[in-house]
Amino acid sequence: MQDRLQSIIQSATHLFKRLFVIAMYIGILLSLFAIHRYFLLGDGGLASHIGFAFLNGFALAKVILVGQELRIGDNFRNKPLIYVIGFKSAIFAVLLLIFRILEETIIGLVEGRGVHE
Repeated sequence: MQDRLQSIIQSATHLFKRLFVIAMYIGILLSLFAIHRYFLLGDGGLASHIGFAFLNGFALAKVILVGQELRIGDNFRNKPLIYVIGFKSAIFAVLLLIFRILEETIIGLVEGRGVHE
């Protein structure tokens, strides 16, 4: 029992570390875009844009981690790289859309709106 619990904790810790690293990488990239937009277009509220960039980074990281755990696209490993990139990009885009719809539905239900709204 103790070994099983230790294994679960170790696995969860490893997944959280992977999630954090992916989220920070994506958050930094998105915040660079926010900084660029701030200086180029003069959009106000740089701190809030950077904060939203890191929140979006965590949302994208969650989707990427789920896709990696489901081993999406592993059957394309022996194919040319362009096919692997195209397939994985399309699958992750669909996965992101599904997560977004689910999150908005749950938020709507919590706020008292119906599913159709």
